[in-house]
Amino acid sequence: MFGCSGLRLLCRLLVVSSFFGCLAACDRTYPSNDFEAAKEAARELDWAQSARLLQRYLRDEMDETRRWEAWTLLALSHERMGERSWLVETLENMRHEFENNPEQLKWVLHELGTTYEAMRLWDEASETWLQLLDVAELSDHDAARLYEHMGLYYQRGQKFDMAEDMFGMGLEHADTVALKVSCRYQIAYTYYLQDRREEALAMLDEVLAVPELAERLKEGRPEGAGTVRADVVQESELLGQALLLKGDILETLEKRKEALACFELAKTWYPSPEVAQRREELLLKKKKVTPVIQRK
Repeated sequence: MFGCSGLRLLCRLLVVSSFFGCLAACDRTYPSNDFEAAKEAARELDWAQSARLLQRYLRDEMDETRRWEAWTLLALSHERMGERSWLVETLENMRHEFENNPEQLKWVLHELGTTYEAMRLWDEASETWLQLLDVAELSDHDAARLYEHMGLYYQRGQKFDMAEDMFGMGLEHADTVALKVSCRYQIAYTYYLQDRREEALAMLDEVLAVPELAERLKEGRPEGAGTVRADVVQESELLGQALLLKGDILETLEKRKEALACFELAKTWYPSPEVAQRREELLLKKKKVTPVIQRK
């Protein structure tokens, strides 16, 4: 039989055994580290807890693959919480850490440029997109769209020389009719914003001379054509925009007859036919109106 001391020892052993048994059970049910805990918090949509755990985890973790996974989850956590300033700081840290890894850097720059846009930080967004063009092997189509996108930034900021350069680069990379027409139209509009009306008209004539658009003008809009491809719809809308802008410019040059002809055609192609109809009616009544395509 055990004495008192033996009984106490047995009790201690049972307690210790029970304690380690609990630890083993906990190991099976609780995350093994901060990263696993952060992922669990994210699954439960506790983005604040996820961010706290990831910030602590990233202080010590050295493995590049695990760091990338942790950084991307941290960026997601800040995005879901609407913390754009913290999201920018996270993405900027990632830009520096992964600057020698093109694929990862491409992702970071895309997210960073998009975030800067959402914050209306146009200069920072533009710088980020330029870096993306330098480091990413973009297709001609994606490069053209990005150049056009940047051209719109500079156009709205009245940096017209830069806008022309961007649209010109977009035109060089454009691999579809719609993209080529869009870049030419934006160059024309940039001229128009600078009161370079003759140059704007010349570029618009280039737009209207694009074979696909010229053929469409000759044949007119088909009726009952059923489902129309998205690129054809875009080309048709651009055709309408070009005709309306040309009509506005011709009116300012007091070329009334030519302006009316453009407005008449624009009624067929402009996305909102009533706009072109109204422009035509007002011009016929010889009223001076503010052009629909306004300069900034």
